[in-house]
Amino acid sequence: MEASGLSKIAIGSVQFGVNYGINNSYGKTPPVEVAQILASAKNYGIDTIDTSYNYGDSERVLGTNSLSPFNIVSKFPFPKDGKTLDGILKESLQRLNLHSIYGWLCHDPDQLIAHPSIYSEAQTAKEKGLISKIGASVYAPEQLTTIISLLGIPDIIQVPFNILDRRFESILIDLKSAGTEIHVRSAFLQGLLLMSPNELPPFFQPLKAWLSAFDEAFPSTELRINAALQFCLNHQAIDKTVIGINTKDQLEMNITALKQEVSSIPPPPADLPVEIIIPSMWPKSN
Repeated sequence: MEASGLSKIAIGSVQFGVNYGINNSYGKTPPVEVAQILASAKNYGIDTIDTSYNYGDSERVLGTNSLSPFNIVSKFPFPKDGKTLDGILKESLQRLNLHSIYGWLCHDPDQLIAHPSIYSEAQTAKEKGLISKIGASVYAPEQLTTIISLLGIPDIIQVPFNILDRRFESILIDLKSAGTEIHVRSAFLQGLLLMSPNELPPFFQPLKAWLSAFDEAFPSTELRINAALQFCLNHQAIDKTVIGINTKDQLEMNITALKQEVSSIPPPPADLPVEIIIPSMWPKSN
């Protein structure tokens, strides 16, 4: 894939701060590895890093590196326990060792809906030049449509989107036309799309037939990575696809995978239970 395509990738940094993901065998990424990932990302023309106040010490680890080549998109929690939104932003900026960030997203859309004044406070920070774009990270289409009705068209949003989860597609097309910057996450469905059909925990058995067809169409991990990523990267409404990275080698593997041709992807099963595509509905033990 050319550099222009790679620039649509954003580095997801949750693993820099916590151990995360159903198919994550690496654990939390060591700071020295984070530095190597960032250097490699810069060399490939990847210019966006996604993080959050709530991702453990992800912001702090990122802040030990030079972040000037990157647009940083972070997320803020609903202020509680005496914290203020202004204080949360100052803390994030201090951790990141930055004077401003590119994007700032509300991490809890239900709290934003219940307390829309949060958005006004974020808007004030934008007017001060501390943030370029404000918006929300959402989990369900209904949350996004409610936010739009309450607050208008956001500058930037992040939503889950992948081969199996296309719930937001029509909204994304409309928002893109309205000028919203659209970031998507969960291209690999937390690694589920890369698992062997025979390794599926019992909860995911309804997916086995489709995953077997996907595995047959793309018989190597590299090919499955390519298919899942290209599905998002080639979508005209999507500006950035956030991929969680644990190691420099993993980033290199993803980029190498994108050089492969993509054949036809098996259509998602029509009767797939919705809880299969929503990680928050997965049982803790799967």
